[in-house]
Amino acid sequence: MVTKANHRQGTGASSGRPPRGLIARAAIGTIRLALVIIALLVALVAALVLVPSLQRGLVYMHWVNFPFGDLDPVAFGFRDDTSRSFSVTTADNVKLHGWHLVSAPAASTGLRAKAPLARGSGANTTDEATFTVGPHDTVLVYYHGNAGNIAVRHRRHFYRAAMAAADRAARMASTSSATTGVGRVHLLTADYRGFGRSGKAPSGSPDELGLRADARAVWSYVVSPTVGARADQVVVIGHSLGTGVAANLLSARSDDPKSPQNARGLILLAPYTSIPDAALEYPYVPLGKLLGGRTSPAALWLRSHVTEKWETQAQAVPHIRCPLLLVHGARDGVVHAHHSRALWAQIVGPVDEEDEKRTVVGRTEGVVLDARHVAHGQGVTLAEITHGGHDDLHEFAVVRDVMAHWLAQQL
Repeated sequence: MVTKANHRQGTGASSGRPPRGLIARAAIGTIRLALVIIALLVALVAALVLVPSLQRGLVYMHWVNFPFGDLDPVAFGFRDDTSRSFSVTTADNVKLHGWHLVSAPAASTGLRAKAPLARGSGANTTDEATFTVGPHDTVLVYYHGNAGNIAVRHRRHFYRAAMAAADRAARMASTSSATTGVGRVHLLTADYRGFGRSGKAPSGSPDELGLRADARAVWSYVVSPTVGARADQVVVIGHSLGTGVAANLLSARSDDPKSPQNARGLILLAPYTSIPDAALEYPYVPLGKLLGGRTSPAALWLRSHVTEKWETQAQAVPHIRCPLLLVHGARDGVVHAHHSRALWAQIVGPVDEEDEKRTVVGRTEGVVLDARHVAHGQGVTLAEITHGGHDDLHEFAVVRDVMAHWLAQQL
């Protein structure tokens, strides 16, 4: 016979269920935590809307300025006879610092480099002819991503990989056509205002208008008598943030009647459709999810208050009039690969199931889609790298192969 006391005991502690008071306290704690998170989210959104300089700081991250110290290319392992720093002044009087790297002449390839100069000397023993573009040379102009400066390790490695791919492309083109001579490869890159050794932005922090001016200044320097490149010798390359900079530069040139020649080609590595799109998906602060989705009223309201838009898909890509190569890592956790697919779709149309089956010949490292002359004589190639991340694309052989073959087609 079960007594009432025994019944109460059986439905209480002995049943293994926690006391109701403990459940209530846990529920209240969860609600409080949720309210704190909501309050922090509201405060973050309000700060982003009310303080545009905070937006710019998060987009450009120019305050994360590394490596430190001497930013001469020789100090970072480049040959003193084929590399030098340069400076250029923008239309709004900001002085930019950059590097000009040149592939070693054929006669000296493989020979021991000269002894490096004293760190910080900034001197150079090579005459100006080394850094003057010849008629058969290829010129790469690189616009980097946010945070850090032109001397960041993965950027230095990319410079070497890109120059090697361009040199390989020139040799491929010379053996498959009547091309006379194999020229050298030049790579020029500069820090934006507020980055590295470049001057500070007049407004106190970089912004979209300022970086557009920086891009134009570097382009003008490349095609000036100092460097001597023709527009049709130049391949513009952008990575991450720099894809918007590069795409907008060539879009503006295409729309300018005073610029009859555009670049030979455009390479976008880990591009985005727009900064608001990328910001709503940013993995470390997933605003899109927290606000109820990218198309929720709250997300749309926040999008309308983003000052740094860089509308690559809507405003830049439709106006580009040169061959375009898109490269993206399928495992990119910063800017997801669907951004490159959206840019491809803007010109070619959506990627379909047949496209998905097309892999690089002899490799399983990625999918490469190619559509020649789909709009305004513009060829578009999309390479999606299976294991690629955000900053390591140049480490994959398939990317170097694709770049070399794509560049050879443009020569």
